[in-house]
Amino acid sequence: MARLQDSSKATGTHKFEDNYISRQSEIRHQYRPSFKGDSEIPLVIDNGSYRCRAGWANDKEPKLNFRNLVTRQRSKKDGEIQIGNNVSNLEAVRWLLRTQFDKDIVTHFDIQEQIFDYIFHHLGIESDGQIEHPVIVTETLCNPNYSRHLMTELLFECYQVPQLAYGIDSLFSFYQNTPVDRRYSDGLVVSFGYHNTCVLPYVDGRLDADRCRRVNIGGSQQAALLHRVLQLKYPGHLNSVNISRVEELLSKFGYVAKDFPSELRSWSVDSYYQDHVKKIQLPFTPVHSWSDDTKQASFQKLSKEIEEIIKMWNKQEESNVAALQNQWTEFQAEVLQSFEDLLQTLNKWNSLAAVCVSQLQEGIKLLKEKADSNMLHDWLEGLKGSYHNLCENRSDWLNQKELLRQKFLIGDNEEGDEKEDGQEIDTEDLSELEMKKKLQVALENLEEQVRPDEEESKKVAALEQLLRDIEAVLNSHSNQKRMTFDLAEYYQLHFGSERIRVPEILFQPSIIGVEQGGITETIEFILTQYNADLQSRLVKNVFLTGAVASYPNMVERFETELRAMRPFQSTFKVTRAGDPILDAWRGAAKWGSNKDLFKDGAITKADYLERGGEYLKEHVASNRYYPTPVTKR
Repeated sequence: MARLQDSSKATGTHKFEDNYISRQSEIRHQYRPSFKGDSEIPLVIDNGSYRCRAGWANDKEPKLNFRNLVTRQRSKKDGEIQIGNNVSNLEAVRWLLRTQFDKDIVTHFDIQEQIFDYIFHHLGIESDGQIEHPVIVTETLCNPNYSRHLMTELLFECYQVPQLAYGIDSLFSFYQNTPVDRRYSDGLVVSFGYHNTCVLPYVDGRLDADRCRRVNIGGSQQAALLHRVLQLKYPGHLNSVNISRVEELLSKFGYVAKDFPSELRSWSVDSYYQDHVKKIQLPFTPVHSWSDDTKQASFQKLSKEIEEIIKMWNKQEESNVAALQNQWTEFQAEVLQSFEDLLQTLNKWNSLAAVCVSQLQEGIKLLKEKADSNMLHDWLEGLKGSYHNLCENRSDWLNQKELLRQKFLIGDNEEGDEKEDGQEIDTEDLSELEMKKKLQVALENLEEQVRPDEEESKKVAALEQLLRDIEAVLNSHSNQKRMTFDLAEYYQLHFGSERIRVPEILFQPSIIGVEQGGITETIEFILTQYNADLQSRLVKNVFLTGAVASYPNMVERFETELRAMRPFQSTFKVTRAGDPILDAWRGAAKWGSNKDLFKDGAITKADYLERGGEYLKEHVASNRYYPTPVTKR
């Protein structure tokens, strides 16, 4: 896993780069004209189980660097094969991905042939199935003879390569980082791979294969553990937490604890957690938030609506209350009290209406001053109370008018009945009748001139609609604000103590249930296989390589562990490859550029035909060759 530099602040919010989607396809390089006259320049292929790197031995960097994966998408025409960086989205077709490896051993040579075709084509080699350049291929530690036999057969028979050399990637990295004067000395190489981690003792310039050990923990096990942990921690984001994103998290934010128990206790302290946790913002579709522009536009709309209602309420016809007071003296005492009650209700209406207008003007002031939600809600509750009082007063007003009307109607009916009976009407009755008619005319004038029902209904309806509008706007403000905050926080991953817990399985495989010693325990066991003098020589050159070696504090952790296992006041030295990821390819290129070294370590087609495909010439970075025993019949 390639390690990326983290340039963000410790307490900031990070986003996934999602390189597995934005990755660019490999370009096809031009075959150099100078190669046509010099076919001795080796082609170097670092055939790793995670990534493959390929280029010419005289280049500083590999030309190709891609994931060792192949897929055939069924939706494509004719089942087009996609390899490495040409796969547009790894996670979308993960269930279709195939690799030539079983763990770190090549077993599917039909896929390996497709990978080789891809490499030769993108390096510009078009020679009708014949590669004129020598080839250097990396292989795993203690690669089985059968796997090497099939690889050799593929390259010699299918591609007609003139020469072929094999080497271990970690030993090529060791060769790249070791000075010339110490290149054939001793050392202890720790190779962090994608599927396992190997410890390789290097004695007198050669690999001591008998005492090599492997720990079945690598980058893939770490990614799988973090994947399970995050899915259990965030069950609502199962689809968002995929393997590619998990690998990105580990490469950017994972690190090795110098003292795991002590640092794990530190993570339980809230202040330490807040300072070191990494908050990862998942992509999501935000809801339209309550922005200042939206808020201001809504308040301006409400202010205009309130101003129109104030104009409606202030536009009142002049009341005939004074005229009614002059007429009261002419009416009989029995109806006088009814008119007084009616007049009191009318005066109360006018006072309540003035209160409503005053509160509406206060609302305009609050909206223009951009008051907070609490003040606006309090004002809305007060306006609702005034509205209810106004509606109750209006109901009393209508009831009193209806009672007064009924009195006049009863008086008219009684007078009509008397006329039908043929009774004479005297002067006294006539004056009473005229009085009632006057009273009826006054009531009609009152209904026409003083607050008609239709006008009242319009004003009350406008106020009721305004209350609904204000409440809707304030509720929208509150809901949107809360919803936006909760949504962003919900789509966040907190990468906390997992930053050290996941890499710790390299030192304690029992965390994930693997019954095997960790790296440092394995180193201690290997050292016990040598005498004290050779132990001292080995620990003076402990070399770490591989992508996982890029974790911060890895060197310091090894120094702490070696200090605990080595005798008091003994010396040791731990170094890390200059580039733990690319130094394997660079070391192979440097070794291949030395013609003498390459000639001594490469096999020819004649060697292949004579000794078989499993044959291997040993060199400073190769496996040891152990011929397959021949069974006698």
